[in-house]
Amino acid sequence: MLGNSFENAKDAPLFSYRANPVHERGFQILKRNEPVGEYLILDKKEGRALSEKKIINLISLLNGKDVLTVPQEDLEGRLLYSSLPSEDHRNKIMFYKYTGKGVSVENALLMINKEDLPNV
Repeated sequence: MLGNSFENAKDAPLFSYRANPVHERGFQILKRNEPVGEYLILDKKEGRALSEKKIINLISLLNGKDVLTVPQEDLEGRLLYSSLPSEDHRNKIMFYKYTGKGVSVENALLMINKEDLPNV
């Protein structure tokens, strides 16, 4: 029985997520159940279901897996991103939504420990 729990632990994904206990429109990114980052939704018009699809895709990428297909009509345009300067131990990435009209709008902010997302 004990051997089986070791096998399950080996096969468990390295990264996961949960609702952020402090920010109602955010998620915590966990590495082996320890918080290593946050994903905060800034676009108040974005629905919770779409936000969760995006964090699931981010977690899939961190775990080296393929991303889910998000229907284009759910995205309402393109999602762009830009790395922000950071002087602490975290990478900061701003995501923007661009609908093809006017300027892009801030959509979400990802903050994650540099050792967990080193090539930014």
